[in-house]
Amino acid sequence: MVHGDGAFGIGEVHVDDGALGFKLAGGGDLLRNLSWDGSISSNASNGASTTRGAYANIGVTARLSSHWSMTASYFDNRNENRNLLPIAPLIPVPDTSPVTRSRAVFLSVRYEERAGTLSVPLGGAPGGGAGSITGVLFLDANDNGMRDASEQGAPNVTVLLDGRFTTRTDSQGRYEFPLVSSGPHVVSVVPDNLPLPWVVGGNAQRVVTVRTRETATLDVEITRLK
Repeated sequence: MVHGDGAFGIGEVHVDDGALGFKLAGGGDLLRNLSWDGSISSNASNGASTTRGAYANIGVTARLSSHWSMTASYFDNRNENRNLLPIAPLIPVPDTSPVTRSRAVFLSVRYEERAGTLSVPLGGAPGGGAGSITGVLFLDANDNGMRDASEQGAPNVTVLLDGRFTTRTDSQGRYEFPLVSSGPHVVSVVPDNLPLPWVVGGNAQRVVTVRTRETATLDVEITRLK
């Protein structure tokens, strides 16, 4: 990713076995206390089926003061999967290729205070019992619902905690909420940067219980579009 005063650049271009994709990403400062970052990507592959996808993700962060900041983000994803017939049918068949699209807007406000105050866990009260949540978003290549050693993680994907708190996966698909109040919480995945033809399958929301001074582990599988 290229950062600077409104700078951007091509982060990735690949051609592999009939698949073509590119990603354009960037970010920088718009004003003294206003910055942006975003990405646009597209993928297409041909074979027994044709898949195409286009993804856009942009965020703007305003630093309101030394303690407060506000971030607005928007994503728009579109995936199409078309099965190719080996021969032309005698009777025309309507094109019913599945097209999935997901869009969302998030607005989050963040407050940071480090000068001798009690830590406030996410979803809790100052000084309350807390633990952490960690896990991996992985591409479930064999569709067995479990993470195998050869399966890759999904990088730069937004993970939501209780529909209010956000984080992003790292280059290996790992995510973490380091300070979370004890008790049950809901973890969900926003498919803002998933590569074609992967989608969030099964139950999009997972419940995890956090215990005081313990780490709860929750891996989430990403499945192929069928």
